[in-house]
Amino acid sequence: MKKLCIHILMFVWMVTAALPSSGRSIDTLRIDYLEHDTDLWTCGQLILFSCKAPVFWNEHGRVESGLLGINTIILCADNKFREFSRGYNVSFDERGVLISGTPAVGIEITVQDQVVSSMPYTEVSFYSNGEVRHIVPSESFRYATADGFKFAVAAGHKVVFDMYGRLRSAVVLRRRVMQKSDGTQRVFHSGDAIEINELGRVE
Repeated sequence: MKKLCIHILMFVWMVTAALPSSGRSIDTLRIDYLEHDTDLWTCGQLILFSCKAPVFWNEHGRVESGLLGINTIILCADNKFREFSRGYNVSFDERGVLISGTPAVGIEITVQDQVVSSMPYTEVSFYSNGEVRHIVPSESFRYATADGFKFAVAAGHKVVFDMYGRLRSAVVLRRRVMQKSDGTQRVFHSGDAIEINELGRVE
């Protein structure tokens, strides 16, 4: 009886370990290892995916991510067409809309009335509502917190926004003393990471 219980427990553990961490069943998680570069229908068009990396499919039968075989113009979540670079990964949301990739030309977004451009050949990502999730800016720009503290955001480092277009994390370009959300002050030096909460205050 003891051995039977042990075998049952081992079987349950093996089945549980085999399940995807996202909670999706094995039947609905598809991974294709392409034998050659292949055109697949996604995002309302045929897109050539490279055989150098697997293609992942979501539970709706749509491509979730894969490696581009050629430079391809694709519609992004913000309803703009952009050219994305071959040899880089692209991913799509459950609707089949592109939410991340590496454009051949930097994209432009508006941050507090400033036009900010991303560096070419750096990954950008979007929320499903069309707002930019992150970019790597090509030039520094200024940002003001809810408390009125202004600081320069460093170029060449990842900048993260929330789904409402508010800056949440970045790298400081120059030394700056700012007040944190708990009322204390902190000295930020050049190259320091800065986190801003949902209220627009420094963490």
